[in-house]
Amino acid sequence: MNDKETIRCFVALELPPVLKQELTTLITELQQLDRNRKVRWVRPDGIHLTLKFLGEVAAPRLPEIISVTENALAPVQPFSLIAAKLGVFPRADAPRVIWVGLDGNLKALAAAQQAVEKSLVPLGFAPETRPFSPHLTLGRVPDIGAEEKRRLGQLLQTFSGKNSFGHYRFEEAVLMQSTLLPDGAIYTPLAHFKFEGAAP
Repeated sequence: MNDKETIRCFVALELPPVLKQELTTLITELQQLDRNRKVRWVRPDGIHLTLKFLGEVAAPRLPEIISVTENALAPVQPFSLIAAKLGVFPRADAPRVIWVGLDGNLKALAAAQQAVEKSLVPLGFAPETRPFSPHLTLGRVPDIGAEEKRRLGQLLQTFSGKNSFGHYRFEEAVLMQSTLLPDGAIYTPLAHFKFEGAAP
């Protein structure tokens, strides 16, 4: 890395391989509903839970970002989450994003997300103004017209596949580099942040 290089990066939870496999199966099933191939489906190996998107960061700033984030996340206790329930944003009759929701120890997850947010404010990263809504994005719906979106939304509402995709334990977060390519992003871990907090 040179001093003028910028790195597009974010802090996230990486998904266990078994959960990625569950989501791979789910996306394959959902693609059967998308017969006109309108949805831009996410590659399962690129699905993650973003805690903080940093954007383009000057390479020389990475060591400080890593140090601050590591200190912020060290007190966090490992926690478990449940991947469950298919949903869409913003509403069922006009889907733009198709996702799987998360349940379980959402309080611990929110604490980890807030720890990252607060630790990076002094470095000039503005806090996210939107409420934290933990989910795993499966696909994005382009502007295909209101009637086509409504039809797709109805199909998703009647989807009869699995509604729960397992219970998973998370013991670390990662600083991830995102390299944008014509056929999708490539993700490269830059640093791992262990959750070292002890259970009360």
